Amino acid sequence: MLKMYKNKLRDLAAYLLAALLVTACNQEEHAVDTTPVAARFWAGMDEGSQEVTTQSRASGTTWNAKDSIGIFMVDNGTSNLLPDVWNVKYWTEDGNGTFSVAQGSEDIYFPVDETRKVDFLAYYPYQRYNVYDGIYPVDVFTQKDQAAIDLLYTNSYRTNTAGYDKTDPQVDLVFSHQLSRLILNTTPGLGLDDLSGLTVEIHGINTTAYFDLYTGELSNYSGFLYCHMKMITDGKRFEAILLPDATTSTGEWYIEFKLGEDTYTWYVPAGTVFEAGAEHTWTISVQQVPIQVSARIEAWTQGTGGSGIAN
Repeated sequence: MLKMYKNKLRDLAAYLLAALLVTACNQEEHAVDTTPVAARFWAGMDEGSQEVTTQSRASGTTWNAKDSIGIFMVDNGTSNLLPDVWNVKYWTEDGNGTFSVAQGSEDIYFPVDETRKVDFLAYYPYQRYNVYDGIYPVDVFTQKDQAAIDLLYTNSYRTNTAGYDKTDPQVDLVFSHQLSRLILNTTPGLGLDDLSGLTVEIHGINTTAYFDLYTGELSNYSGFLYCHMKMITDGKRFEAILLPDATTSTGEWYIEFKLGEDTYTWYVPAGTVFEAGAEHTWTISVQQVPIQVSARIEAWTQGTGGSGIAN
């Protein structure tokens, strides 16, 4: 009887030991790796047919040293912002496209649960105080520093719909221009030998808007209805970064060329479109008879063009 009792105890002990081993194995199999993993960012620009020059960020597809971007992290395929991961400042120290967290900011870490996929929204140029609820204020009235107003944007979902997680922390961001670029090349025509001192203004266009970082859309156009174009080469080349828009009637937009006491005006034809991401180039002969204007598009991406006469 005693022997039988001992055998039962032995069997029970063996059973309990086996149960503990199975439980331990199951716990190991289902253990969640809680090691925090920081996102690593590389950022490029949508090449298109954009010309790379040294004029400004607005004219090229390369970064400059110390360029800074703002980054948001959202749940994959949504605009659900993850807590405390909004408008985090990253910068590229030497302009090579590799971005690291800027001083004063904290690294972005993936969710601990690797099954939770995320996307990243990012914009340039970085603003610390003016971005609220995902709305970026656009203002192109002052053209002196075009790199500071040339809005670039990316949503990683567009190039990776599957989203990112901590198992693959490398995030590649592809930015594209959200505004339009206008270039005027001017030459002296009949009655004029030199255009030195020429100034150029474009009238009729809005200069402020809101850009929704979650949807990638511009809205609420307003602001001054003119801006001074930036002189790149005295009397020869002028540039402006403008809100994408289209004319509805001839004369709604017009460009004034001022030389001394004289003003020459060209009325932009109805249906002219300033396209997002497109570079529009007009070559203009300024002369003491009506200005002859030839127009073409040298695109960031292909846009529309035309010709006209200014009186």
